[in-house]
Amino acid sequence: MTLLIGMIAFIGYVWTQQQYYVGEDDGEVAIYNGVSQQLGPISLSEVNEHSGIPLQELSFYERERLRSGIPADDRRHAEQIVETLRADADLPENADLPEDGEQ
Repeated sequence: MTLLIGMIAFIGYVWTQQQYYVGEDDGEVAIYNGVSQQLGPISLSEVNEHSGIPLQELSFYERERLRSGIPADDRRHAEQIVETLRADADLPENADLPEDGEQ
C-alpha cells in the first residue's frame, strides 16, 4: 500500500512539472512551471522565466488575473499569453527581457 501511495505521489508530481501558467513574481509577469497550488508548505510551482513586464503597466483586470495565475496549455501557450500582455502594456516585443540563463 505504501508503495502504491508513493507511486501515485510521484506520478502526480511529474504531471505538475509538465504544466505551465503565467503569474506575477517580484512585481513583474513571469512564466511558472508547475501548478498554482500548494500542498501544505510545499509549493507545486517555480518561476521558469521573468518577462520584464512590470505589473504596474497592466490594467487592474490583468493584474488580478496574474495574481490568480493564468493557466497555459504548454510552454508555447504561456509565451503567447506573455506576448499578449506585453502588447496590452504597449511595450516593445523585446523590452527588458532577461539574458539567456538569467531570471
